[in-house]
Amino acid sequence: NECTAHKNRDGTHITMRKSDDNGIHWSEKQYIGEETQHGDQWNSIRVEQLKNGKILLICDRIYQKERTAQTKFYLFISDDDGESWSEKYDVGVFGYCSDKVRELNDGSLLLCVSRYNESLGKTEIFAHKSYDGGKTWTKAVTVASSSIYTFIEPAAIQFPSGKIAVFLREDSHCGHNGFIAFSEDHGQSFFGLQEIPVKGMHRPFIGRLSDGSILLSYREHLKKGPYPDLKLCLLSENEILNPPTMNPCIQLVDHDRSETPDQGYSAWVQLPDETILMANYIVDDAPKAYIRGYKISNLKG
Repeated sequence: NECTAHKNRDGTHITMRKSDDNGIHWSEKQYIGEETQHGDQWNSIRVEQLKNGKILLICDRIYQKERTAQTKFYLFISDDDGESWSEKYDVGVFGYCSDKVRELNDGSLLLCVSRYNESLGKTEIFAHKSYDGGKTWTKAVTVASSSIYTFIEPAAIQFPSGKIAVFLREDSHCGHNGFIAFSEDHGQSFFGLQEIPVKGMHRPFIGRLSDGSILLSYREHLKKGPYPDLKLCLLSENEILNPPTMNPCIQLVDHDRSETPDQGYSAWVQLPDETILMANYIVDDAPKAYIRGYKISNLKG
């Protein structure tokens, strides 16, 4: 998301660069959709390629404040590996800071979103399903809600058994652990909300590696203030399905050295040579935040 700054959205534009050599070189910028002006802004972009080759780009569009009923999601579709994109499509889903669209093993799609509950004074997590490739979406079902904790930024993963785990950021800015919830019916209902031993887990991004292990990247935030550290951890399927046994191997990816650090909305893919290509925004030694890339190998070393 190209914008003036994290806290200054005078203008926002969904922006893409492409690499044809596994992240060594990158193309010039390509804009998707229209530029917005202050008070009307694109926010958090997530991208997924389906088994049929279609790429679904989902992004929430904020009008004045994200925690209002006006914040909603739009979908862009590419049928040619990102060379061109459709016009924005209003999917009829409200909220902000979603997970990427997840294609489940029964062919349906799952979209988990954050949504503010004014009467509760807390943000909750909801799930929507699509059975027609993202054209229409079901009514929301609750993934996580609490009168004590605030949940945002879900990240879902499905296991071969069909069970789904959704990782959740707790947003009280007090360094609480992350949370997890489960579904056994392809995202039609959720249960088992509980803490996991990943402290200060902001904006989780999760996926499966070629060896079957699960990689989770996230911004660590232990107290009120700036966001200096990007971290990752490796988890097994058994640990995730049995949270009391979870013993994550946590590693530092990057530390923001800026006097006003601001970073940590990461995403990654595993390349054919099994290295990880990760993208992250960071300030560090630059005047403004920018996108930094990482090649990561030997995760267990």
